[in-house]
Amino acid sequence: MTSLFTAFAVEMAVPALSLGALAVALPLIFARRAMTQGALARGIGWTALICLIAGALVLFAQYALLAPGQGRLLMADPLGRVGFFLGQSVQAGVIWGPILAVVWLIRAQGVEERRGLLMEDKR
Repeated sequence: MTSLFTAFAVEMAVPALSLGALAVALPLIFARRAMTQGALARGIGWTALICLIAGALVLFAQYALLAPGQGRLLMADPLGRVGFFLGQSVQAGVIWGPILAVVWLIRAQGVEERRGLLMEDKR
């Protein structure tokens, strides 16, 4: 029973929670005080790119734990393996994508609120 829980934690929970946490935390860094929707969209774009790369790295680490020969395969065909793990990471976007969408919506409302307050101050 314990090994089943450990396997679940290592293979599913930890990567999912870490990617979800990135999807929440990175927009705070990239678009903290964005005053336009364009600036917010750029911050969300950078967040998505970093989540995609982080997902590929997490999946590579998981594969390396399960099959120790992944390093050799990566060196034998680097472009093919990177493409494979990026493709798998796109599929993992099912986890962090909706979280990032909700964060984007909340941040967009904050941008409009700040712009509205700025307009009131100018009157």
